[in-house]
Amino acid sequence: MNKRVKKIIYILLIFGSSIYGVNYFVKLYEFKRYQKIIAEYDSLNCENMKTKFEIDLKNNQLKYFSFGMFEPQNLNENLKDLNIENFHQGCVLNHLNCYNKLIENYILKSKKIEIKNLY
Repeated sequence: MNKRVKKIIYILLIFGSSIYGVNYFVKLYEFKRYQKIIAEYDSLNCENMKTKFEIDLKNNQLKYFSFGMFEPQNLNENLKDLNIENFHQGCVLNHLNCYNKLIENYILKSKKIEIKNLY
């Protein structure tokens, strides 16, 4: 192989490695953020979730916690259109439904949409 081909191969390897590295750290950041949010909301009781909901509403950072074996893509897209971030929990049920009820009431009152219509 001549020197030019070797340089091109090295450049491609370095470029590919850096893309992989950046992608890895982006995914790691998203995972850590997800864990932090779940831990924060999971530590709240239903009464404290009302206060947290009001803060989230004021800061335009509403969240919804979906449950089930499969992540509902329609729900993700429809909530995103309403500026609500979905956090899928899998098959684990917990008291995050208290926050979800506040979101569902908010969507029903402000947008006239029932949550079941977003699935």
